[in-house]
Amino acid sequence: MTESVLGFTIELERIAEVIIMAMVGNVLATLSAPLFTWHAFALVVALFFFVRPASVELSLLGSAASPTQRRLMSWFGIRGVGSFYYLAYALEHGPAADIQPLMPLALAVVTASVVIHGVSATPLMNRYRQLRRRES
Repeated sequence: MTESVLGFTIELERIAEVIIMAMVGNVLATLSAPLFTWHAFALVVALFFFVRPASVELSLLGSAASPTQRRLMSWFGIRGVGSFYYLAYALEHGPAADIQPLMPLALAVVTASVVIHGVSATPLMNRYRQLRRRES
């Protein structure tokens, strides 16, 4: 019973990811501002290499996670789709003129996250499995 519920939940998550990625794609297709600017590049670098790793390390203080596991969690962390959700919420509840400049930045983070983490997921997880086998 538990396995079927878990399987169903995982399938719902995948369906939701496809829907959200389709929404992101639609927004990217109609975006009039340039997506990747120096500001967006600096934000992506800061979030991927400083903010997320620092927040993950702080949140894992006292945990039993190994340094390798911490690095993986720091790299993959919370997915960039959360940025799209918060952007949509802000657009719905705030003055559009104040939020409009944030759209290209949030979409650049989401796009970079999908591409960079998508490309790096398989090699990093394969390497992690190899390290785990050696430790066993």
